[in-house]
Amino acid sequence: MSEKQGLLDKVRELEAMSDEELSSLGILREDIVDHVFRDAHFV
Repeated sequence: MSEKQGLLDKVRELEAMSDEELSSLGILREDIVDHVFRDAHFV
């Protein structure tokens, strides 16, 4: 459960950033959830 909470906290942290800050990290706003949960996604 704490791992999930940590991931949700990371999503919130990234969502609070400006588009410019996200861009400097190479992340688009619409990709935040995919970025944070990338290891949990199975294709």
